[in-house]
Formats: sequence, structure tokens, C-alpha cells
Amino acid sequence: MLEIDNEKDNELKEYLVSLREAVKEGEMLDSESRIHLQALLRDKDAKLRRLAAQILGYARELDALPAIMRAYREESVLYVRESYLKAISEMDYSDYVDFFKERMEEIDALPATEEEKVHLLKERKALYELIARKDGIKKHTFTKLYDEREVLLTTRRGLQHVTYEQLTMFPRKRVSNGVMVKTTDITPLFDIRTFEEMLFYMGDTEGNISSPGQLALELERLSVVSFIQKTHKETHPMGVYIRIENCSKLNRRGSMQKRLGMAITDMTEGFLVNTVTGYEAELRLFALPGGGFRVFLKLFTMPRNRFHYRKTALPTSIKPTLAANLVYLAKPYMKVGAQIIDPFCGTGTMLIERRMQVRAGDTYGVDLYGKAIEIARENSKEVGPNIHYIQRDYATFVHDYLFDEVITDMPVRTRNVERSEVKARYELLFSKTRSILKSTGMMFVFGNEHGFMMQQLRQNRDFTLVKDYVIDDRKEMHFYIIRYEER
Repeated sequence: MLEIDNEKDNELKEYLVSLREAVKEGEMLDSESRIHLQALLRDKDAKLRRLAAQILGYARELDALPAIMRAYREESVLYVRESYLKAISEMDYSDYVDFFKERMEEIDALPATEEEKVHLLKERKALYELIARKDGIKKHTFTKLYDEREVLLTTRRGLQHVTYEQLTMFPRKRVSNGVMVKTTDITPLFDIRTFEEMLFYMGDTEGNISSPGQLALELERLSVVSFIQKTHKETHPMGVYIRIENCSKLNRRGSMQKRLGMAITDMTEGFLVNTVTGYEAELRLFALPGGGFRVFLKLFTMPRNRFHYRKTALPTSIKPTLAANLVYLAKPYMKVGAQIIDPFCGTGTMLIERRMQVRAGDTYGVDLYGKAIEIARENSKEVGPNIHYIQRDYATFVHDYLFDEVITDMPVRTRNVERSEVKARYELLFSKTRSILKSTGMMFVFGNEHGFMMQQLRQNRDFTLVKDYVIDDRKEMHFYIIRYEER
């Protein structure tokens, strides 16, 4: 039980700090502590008021909402106000959303000193996030580019050439993490399935950046805000997430991001709101050796339907961009109208990407895991007919005719899957495939057990390794193109 002794404020503060940490870890408050904490919301000491609000929030004390709201309305110390809002975020505050909107308008109109502005911007950000949770984010719509821009299409290291080869109509160059393209129209870029992210290159800052305010001014010089405003129809506030990469002073990175966020919100008069939830833009800053930053902008306001079929996935599902890269590498060996099977299909991504890039005939996916098969069927509804999923062990699968191709992402070792089990899957891949694949048929296999694969190729001479692509040497990820010839 919490006991209040105002003559021992320091001891009380220390106790409240320890209670706050305990509540964060799941400790429950007793009834007397709840009463005393609500009383502390009206204490003369601002630090005690803030601690009390934080504890009630972490404890999700729904009955305390009226008391916290009353304290928030009456609070005169600016740095405490944000704590009330964070406490309220753990409760059902639906009845107060209109009041929060009014308060945001008040903050925008308030004259303030630089010190006051820091706390007001924190309060405004908390209000924005509360409103967004209940009303949803007012979306922005990307319109088009109005001038030529450099766009970075990020890729896996070592696979830049796959995306590069598909961009013959654009001025382009390979860089360490993808392909840089110059364009006035991004629409054709969405036809390419192999890049991971699209980042607009905004430029490099000048000089050694020593403060968030200086960096915000450099972003203004680089026309980051005007670019966002010019390429979107709507003018209401937009959430932005700030991410600093390759920063040598890692211990200051989090602080830098927060302070930069406040400076940007101030500079844009509330148009851009730094937030970690519900954002529609991500400002990505790569620290440069000279003390400056390379600035990229990622927008979530553009149509994202390259992988429209992927409604659901599992943690073990292969990324669709990786599957698209693998299929592209195998295209020269694929047959138009081929009959295809994936013996360990999971949620169907490899099969779907195979069909997306080269016309296929009847396609079958086999997997023991029922949930994966359910997801695969759902994901494949928009892909077209002639794709069939069967919950079964590949060892017992039978079919009326032979297949032209086998394509699969092999099972991997996990906490629940032992090495011996994975080895048995590789053995099954070869022994079973021999009975269902046409002579001169092809296998396209992605996996991270290079030793198992080489062992099976040595033991099964009717399978010939045509190509071995090293996708990730550190993780031993390989993509194998294998031809089967009956002997």
C-alpha cells in the first residue's frame, strides 16, 4: 500500500519511481494506492503529479480517467501535460476526442518561447496520436512527380543486377544497396517485382551538422517538406517517422531523432508530426563521414499492389521480393505452360511468383501444415485458376502425370525442427521427385543447408547442378538450378 508523507518528498519520489517500474512489469495496485495516486494528481509538486499519472497509466486504471482528465485540463506546468496524455492512451478516452482536437488547435495558435515550444510540441504529438487511434489517420494521396527525381530501389546485396536489368528504359546505376534511377514517372517502376523499397533521394546536407535545428534547416534547403506538399492533394497534418542510420554516436541517435522531430513539426507549423504509429512518410538519414547526412524519403501514400495477393503470411514465409528475385534468376530455365509442383509450399509465395513471371499450366502445392495450406488457398484466389493446394506429406503425394518443374523454399532448422528432420526433407526432395518429374525436368530449390544439398547431388547422379547462386554467404542461403535426367 502507498503511504504519503509530504515531509519526505524525496523518499516518496524514489518510491514512486520504483512502483512505476514494478507496475510496468505487471504488478497490480491495491485499492488504497489507487486512491492515493489520484490524490497526488492534485499535489503541489509537479514531479509527483507526473509520476502519479504515469503509474495510473501503466496500471491501466480505467476508473482514474476522469481524475486524470481533470488534472490535464488544470495543469499549468507544460512538461507534465504529456504524461497525462500518455496515461490516457491506455484507457477508453473516446468521449474526449473532440476536446483533444480543440486543444491541438489551441497549441497551434499559442505564442511560446523556445523552451515552452519544446513541451508544447511533445503535447501536440501525444494529442495527434490519441486522435489518430480513435478517428483513424486522415490519409494523404500521392499524385505524381512534377520534375525529374532520383529514386533508389533497394535490393538484397548481390542481387542488384536483377533489378538493374529490368530498367533499360531509365538512366540508372548500381549502388551498394540497390539501383538508383532517374525518372519523371514512377508508375512503370511498380511493374518490377524484385526491388524491396522505393526511396526518393532528397540530397546530402552541407557541412558538419551539430544540432537538430541545423539539420531541420538543411532539410528545408533540400525541399523535403515542399516535395511532400507538392506531390499530395491533402493539406492536413501528416505523420512522419524519422530514422537515422550509420550514426557513429549511437548513444545520441534516439535523442537526435526526437529533437529533430520536434524541430520539423515546429518548422512546418504542425504539418509534419513526428510519430512512431500511423505515419505515412519515413525520413531516412544516413550519416556521412564528414558529419552530414544523405537524405531519403519513403512514402506510404503511393499504391502498393505489387503483391496484392499476399493477404496473409506466416513468420516462416519467404518474402515475396526474394521469391520474385529467385524466379527471375531461374527464368531462362523455365518452360512456358509448365506443369509445376512445390513439395513444401507453405503459404504459396514461390508458386505464385513463378506464375506471375512465366505462364504456367496446372500448378500444385503440397504441405503438411494445414494453416499454411489455408493461407495459400486464400492468397491464390486472385492469381487465377489451375493452382491447387493439398495438405499432405510429399512422400505420399501421387499424381496422374509427370511434372515439368519443381520449385520450392526448403524447410529450415528452428527451435522445433531438428537438424535430422531437415536432412530427411532434403533426402525426400530427391527420392520422391525422381518419381514425379519428367526426364530433363527442372528443380529450382532455395535453401540454407548447402552441405545437405551437395551430399544429395553426390548421391543422386541423375540430378545435375546447372547453377548455384549464393544469395547470402553468411547465412549459407543458396538458390540451386538442377536438371533431372532419367538413367
